[in-house]
Amino acid sequence: ALHRAFAEAEARGVDAKAARRFAEVARDAYQRHDLGGLEKAIDSAHEELRKSEREEVMRTIERVEFTLTVGEQRGADLSEASKRLEDAIVATKANEHRRALDLTAQAQANAETTLQKFIADRVTTLRNALPHVADDVGDLKAIILRADAGLASRDFEGAFKSLDEGTQFVEQRTRATAEKLISSLGLTIQLEVDLGLGTEAEEPLFRELNASLTAGRIADVLASRDRVQALLEAASEKLLAQVRARIAQAQGLRIDVGDMTDYVNRAQLAVSVQNFAEGLPLLKEAGDRASRATALYRQAHDALSSAAAFIADARKRNVDVAKVVETLVDAKKAFERLDYTQTIELSARAKAETEKLTVLYSSAQKILSNKERMEVASRLGIDAPHLRETAAEAKEAMKAKDYDRALALASRADGEFGSLIREKIAALLTTSESIVGAVEGVNLATVNEETIRAHQALEAGEFSRATDLALHLRDTLEHLKKQGEEADAAIKRVGELVADAEAMNLEVRSTAALLEKAERAYKMGHFEEAMDHAAQAEVEVSRERDQGIAAMMQRFEDSIGRAKRDGTDTRSAERLFERSREFFRAKKYRQALATALQSEAEAERVALQQGMAAQAVATIEGKLKSLGRPAPSVDRVAEEARRALAGGDYVKALDLAIRASDTLADFRAAFEEAQEVRVRATALRQTAREIGAEAEKLDKFVQEGDDALAMGDVESAKASFSQCLEWGIGLLRAQLRESLSKADELVATCRRLDIDSTPALNKLSEARTQIDAENFGVAHACIRDGQAVAQKALGARLNKTLAEAAENVAHAKKLGSDARSAEELLRQANDQVARGEYLAALDAVGRAVERVESAKVVEKRFIDLTFKAETTIRNGKKYGIDMRAAERRLSESMEARRRDMAEGIKAAEDAYRLAWDAVEAFAPNLKGSLEVGPAQLNEPVDATLTLENVGKGLAKDVRIRVLGDAEAEGVPEITAIRAHGKEVVKFRLKMTEPGSIPLAVQLVSHRVFDDKEYVQETIAQVEVAETPQERPRKLLANLESRCPICKGAIKKGFKVLQCSCGRDFHELCASRVGRCPVCFRPLGNPAE
Repeated sequence: ALHRAFAEAEARGVDAKAARRFAEVARDAYQRHDLGGLEKAIDSAHEELRKSEREEVMRTIERVEFTLTVGEQRGADLSEASKRLEDAIVATKANEHRRALDLTAQAQANAETTLQKFIADRVTTLRNALPHVADDVGDLKAIILRADAGLASRDFEGAFKSLDEGTQFVEQRTRATAEKLISSLGLTIQLEVDLGLGTEAEEPLFRELNASLTAGRIADVLASRDRVQALLEAASEKLLAQVRARIAQAQGLRIDVGDMTDYVNRAQLAVSVQNFAEGLPLLKEAGDRASRATALYRQAHDALSSAAAFIADARKRNVDVAKVVETLVDAKKAFERLDYTQTIELSARAKAETEKLTVLYSSAQKILSNKERMEVASRLGIDAPHLRETAAEAKEAMKAKDYDRALALASRADGEFGSLIREKIAALLTTSESIVGAVEGVNLATVNEETIRAHQALEAGEFSRATDLALHLRDTLEHLKKQGEEADAAIKRVGELVADAEAMNLEVRSTAALLEKAERAYKMGHFEEAMDHAAQAEVEVSRERDQGIAAMMQRFEDSIGRAKRDGTDTRSAERLFERSREFFRAKKYRQALATALQSEAEAERVALQQGMAAQAVATIEGKLKSLGRPAPSVDRVAEEARRALAGGDYVKALDLAIRASDTLADFRAAFEEAQEVRVRATALRQTAREIGAEAEKLDKFVQEGDDALAMGDVESAKASFSQCLEWGIGLLRAQLRESLSKADELVATCRRLDIDSTPALNKLSEARTQIDAENFGVAHACIRDGQAVAQKALGARLNKTLAEAAENVAHAKKLGSDARSAEELLRQANDQVARGEYLAALDAVGRAVERVESAKVVEKRFIDLTFKAETTIRNGKKYGIDMRAAERRLSESMEARRRDMAEGIKAAEDAYRLAWDAVEAFAPNLKGSLEVGPAQLNEPVDATLTLENVGKGLAKDVRIRVLGDAEAEGVPEITAIRAHGKEVVKFRLKMTEPGSIPLAVQLVSHRVFDDKEYVQETIAQVEVAETPQERPRKLLANLESRCPICKGAIKKGFKVLQCSCGRDFHELCASRVGRCPVCFRPLGNPAE
């Protein structure tokens, strides 16, 4: 497991050398049988490996963070890579370093892919700007090539620097052009808005280009130049047509349009040659002049129309506007002469004069209205001195010809007087309506008709007529209300007397008839007739009341006399009746009747109490005789009841008899409850005896309860039995829980030994339930059954374990191992099982097995190592590999085994290691170099791959794989390459991407004797052109210049090689370098 961890870590790029040193220490400790040192060394190796993994994770995270920082600073969307990096950081914090390494690798790959696409898009934008930089195309191309080279070599920072340089280069040379283009488009949109045309096509493009210019993306603006020009051409035609229509409209209004037409013609000429920067401002000036001219015409026409309408409205109000009409006629003549300024001035003057005359007439009308309303207010009792002062001020202002102030003051006084009068009349009508609802029998038709007329006059503003109607209605209703209140008071007074008589159960038939007549007359509104009937009813009710009360008093007196003759004590009743006579003489009729009625009830009450008391005492005496056992508390109460009955205190006797009956019922209930508690206590005592608990104290409690029950002391007996129950439950619960804890220990032992303890657990769970339910007998049986099941299972398992351990000891003895200590431990385990010490026995068996197994493991380790060493030596000798050192070390291990097993194992490990190193040294190792001719995008090109085997072993079944943005054709497979041999392979490549393309050539070979696969890679850089490249030419120099490679002079007549970019090189320098240092084009295969 440790070596596998090393392999996985190294596959992820982790340096595991320090951890491997600890692994060697662990191997030495194992050979020395130093188990403590072995464990410590293994732990140290794991710890060191984790430390190395963490360091590698941190380095990888730093690299990824650098890449992300570079990309995000330039605006690339690296959210997915950032998410994976966050997951890697979380995994690192959780010490999942291998997962963290996988996640960082994914994040790096994702970030690189995203940045490559992002940079490629920016490079494309720069390429689109090439036509716009005029004479500096070569410099911009050099910048683009540097960016492509940085992208191919994954130098993203360098690529971004080149892009920034290119962007700044383009901005410096193209910003003025872009601003001019956007300014023309903006002016077009403004003209379209002014002329009421749609901007659906131009406005989105303007916002897009303006945003690009603000963000500094000049190349994007220039790339859209064709679209802008097309839109400007189409918009210019529409704008010219619209402006000409405006000019034609102004011309139809007889306005001079000479200058406007000249501006339009000049604008059309500039637009026809696509000079929008000059044509659009001219077109805007022509449109603005036409708009101003037509706007002045409309202003004059509106002023004239408004003045005419205002004068017509004043004439309707009988205002004298003859002079003002003359001014309006002059304004109309000026409009016909096209003198719009004078038209506006005369129209305003006419309107002002009309307003002044209107104010004069309105002020006079308002002052007259104020006079009328002040008279109405006086009749209604409204005192408003401030309004009278305001009206006086309005008159003075009128005399002073201050018409505006007079109108304002008069209007204010008129409005406030009107509000006060309206509120007062409305209040009078509301009061009258409330009086109508309160008075019964009023002729509602007449009142409603008069109220409606008053409201109509008020709504019509006829305040004088509305005032007369409201005052008359108020006076009439107040008189009716006063009569109704007097009649109602008389009827209520008689009604109260009748109700008083009826409350005393007296009949007042004559009075009731008179009262009904009075109420009928009141409801019909005949208030005087109602008062006459009420006076007669009041006299009649007094007569009938006195007669009825005298008859009732005589009846009560006869009733008391009959009770006295029957033997009832009537002294208290006679006293009450005498008091009622005194009330009657004092004309306190209610008190007299109530007292007389009370005397009759008193006589009946005394008779009833006497009979009930005698019956109750007899009843309780009978119950005591039928009880058959002593009841001291009941006997005491019954005796007191007898004495009260004999003394004539019937209420007390009845109360004591009832209390004795209740006490007897409580005694019986308490006796039955004590019997129930006794049954439970005796049953609990029997259970305690059955499970072997001490029950002497329980016997004592039961005996005390029986004695108290025999004496009639029920509460003491119940307390003794309850104490017995409480003590017994606690005793049995403690006894059973102790047994249950012992059984739980056995079940826990079964769990530690992985023995199925479900049956025992079920029994113990049932026992706990029965204990909680206080079924102690059932719980005791369940605990006993659970213990038996657990003991049986433990015995079976330990016997099986002892048998297996004995077999292992016997086998170890056959192998010659010292097993005496293991046999002693097994004998101890048998004794402990017999004593029931199951855990101790299991521990002894485990220690015995460990001692036997350690000897077997060491022996097996030695056998495995010698077998591996012999097999490796035998396979290596078949192919002539020198294995003498390994054979010699293997012989030493066989001899050392007899003396010291640890030394023998170490020698066997050395032998295996020597054999393995010898075999691994006999392996192929391929190196390759790729040469490709001038490459063009999607065109086949010849490629030559030179292979060299620098290893000691022959490489067979060699396969070649070309990885990258290329397709390989005709790649052959090589049967074998001898050690230190070379092989040249030719095939064709078709490049699928332009620029500087890196290719990885993967070389796969196999070792002869075991077919082990070996993979090596070599990297090659290929320059791919998008278009056919112009081949360099061989020439004779006709001018003196300097070689860009060696910086040496080139004189006339020298043989030179001229690159397609125009630069001359020494022929020798070109063949040595092979590439132009300026444009990076290849200099091989020149044209003659």
